[in-house]
Amino acid sequence: GAPVKLHDECAKKFYLEVSTQVEREERSNENMGKSLVYAVLGAIVGTIPTLITIFAFQYMIALLYALIPLASFYGYKYGNAARKSWVPAFVSIISLIIVVGMNLGLYYTIAIAENVTFSEALMVDEFKRALLGDLGTSILFLAIGIAIAWKKMYSQTTQAIKKDYEGLNG
Repeated sequence: GAPVKLHDECAKKFYLEVSTQVEREERSNENMGKSLVYAVLGAIVGTIPTLITIFAFQYMIALLYALIPLASFYGYKYGNAARKSWVPAFVSIISLIIVVGMNLGLYYTIAIAENVTFSEALMVDEFKRALLGDLGTSILFLAIGIAIAWKKMYSQTTQAIKKDYEGLNG
């Protein structure tokens, strides 16, 4: 953060080294499969605090939905694959799928507890309204969570790193 004078040649050499490393990382697909699996597992783990509050308190807390994309992103990072520019979008989509699945799973469980099939439960207007209301609220909370997490995720992608070091190329 503090301004420091750098020799132009040193700055250019450092920029060349960083940009070469970032380009190499962007082309790499090493550990990609493992990172994608860890991203899905991270999103699932990220739902645990939300599920606890729903089951224990019958209450949704919007901020807990921010944990889902963050947990997914950190799961991806744990796999040690390159953090390409599309990773935040991938994490957002995985998080959305997990949240929709979580809601459908919760309501499927409610239907089973009432000794009816999920299809039969959907025929009941009150059940359908409750499901759609909770699904909409969950997606809204997840969107807030993604907005909170997006900057953190994007700042760690190779594209953001390249952008940060562009000034050294001057």
